[in-house]
Amino acid sequence: MKYLYTALILVFLSQEGAVAQSKGGFFGKIKDTFSTEIKIGNYTFKDGSVYTGEMKGRKPNGKGKTVFKNGDVYEGEYVKGKREGFGTYIFPDGEKYEGQWFQDQQHGKGIFYFMNNNRYDGMIITGAPVETMAFEQVDYWPELCEIMDFSETNVYSTLHVCWGAQAGLYYHYGVHKQLLPEKMFGVFEHRVTRPANPLVRGFDEVFYAPHSRHTGIRRADVDACDALRILAESDVAGPFLMSTENGRQIFVTGHPEYDKYTLDAEYKRDVAKGLPIHVPVNYYPDDDPEQPPLFRWRAHAHLLYENWLNYYVYQNTPYDLGEIQRVKHGK
Repeated sequence: MKYLYTALILVFLSQEGAVAQSKGGFFGKIKDTFSTEIKIGNYTFKDGSVYTGEMKGRKPNGKGKTVFKNGDVYEGEYVKGKREGFGTYIFPDGEKYEGQWFQDQQHGKGIFYFMNNNRYDGMIITGAPVETMAFEQVDYWPELCEIMDFSETNVYSTLHVCWGAQAGLYYHYGVHKQLLPEKMFGVFEHRVTRPANPLVRGFDEVFYAPHSRHTGIRRADVDACDALRILAESDVAGPFLMSTENGRQIFVTGHPEYDKYTLDAEYKRDVAKGLPIHVPVNYYPDDDPEQPPLFRWRAHAHLLYENWLNYYVYQNTPYDLGEIQRVKHGK
């Protein structure tokens, strides 16, 4: 009997002008679900957001627009019901993101547009795999300069990480990066140089942190900047953590945010590509890539970000963000 039901369903789905197609209902929904035809329609997400645009198989697929319940608007490409491809996300206050999306997340190249009258407690500017290029050769360098300039007057504390730290030091203070003889790759020992600074409060005198970069900065160049303080450094990896006296600008040259297996993935990726790469320093037991790596920086990584959020993003930020003054580059 079940084979007869299957045959009847297939007959209904294959007939043009069938009642199920023209009037909807159970059979119409089945046909829509398995249809490969692109059509224009509406779709309501579980949170109540409403999509209008191209659809396939009863889900957003192609170009369309979603109006979210909180007033946010996304207009761009969808694949199987998720934001994927190029799209623009607009917030109610007028700020927006234009760029690439993947699986409903901002992913790839994109540009954030901030409203000039908005102020923020904190901002993180992170890295990019373009460190061997001159900053001015990076496609989005002009846009990044606008963001860094914006941060001086509209953000209380900005945290720059890895390539973002090199970019910030160059833009704000003229500190040039230097190409290294070989990749700085592994987990290196560092020492705290200013234990009274809130950013390193609770740190051990000696701690570990990962690095993965082809360029570095010279300590002498940092020392020449009156506004900067070196809070932690490594005899091998160089300056690790720098800050202005009031914590408005902070620079981290390593990757404390890396999880246990990030260096492992990078190492195996480069080996597979035939690139010149050495085993990450102080990472695998006995330098054996077949053994699980040692996760020895997690506690200090958490403490660094907690201290930043607590002392500079929360405690020191003015209650009225309109009172934020432009960052001073002198003493």
